[in-house]
Amino acid sequence: MSVETFGFDNLQNRLLAVAERDAPRLIDESVERQGMQIVADVKQGSPVRAESGGGNLKRKWTIGVVSNGAVEIGTNVDYALPVEKGFIHNNGGFKVKGVHMLEKAVENGRRRLPGEMDRLMSAIRNELGL
Repeated sequence: MSVETFGFDNLQNRLLAVAERDAPRLIDESVERQGMQIVADVKQGSPVRAESGGGNLKRKWTIGVVSNGAVEIGTNVDYALPVEKGFIHNNGGFKVKGVHMLEKAVENGRRRLPGEMDRLMSAIRNELGL
């Protein structure tokens, strides 16, 4: 006795093909979009010391290579962490509050994540022809 699968075998084969071939690329594209937006947000939130012709920290935020659904965002500016978290000033010992520009940018990214996931699922549905 045979059972009709109503096209589920075909759907399963398409799902496996998309999972193997297209999903990693689509996920990396989504992660890259998110990373680029976070970099834009962190640059916008980075302070600039106008009196010193600053802006080095703002300019030096970068997005790394996107691979396997992950990306690194960072900077090579050595004073980024004290600006982010705050510090005790050497001259007088007073506390300088942190700006938390990276923390805020990542939180903004978290808030945008549901929309990005909707976009990713829509792209996967398109690849499946659904």
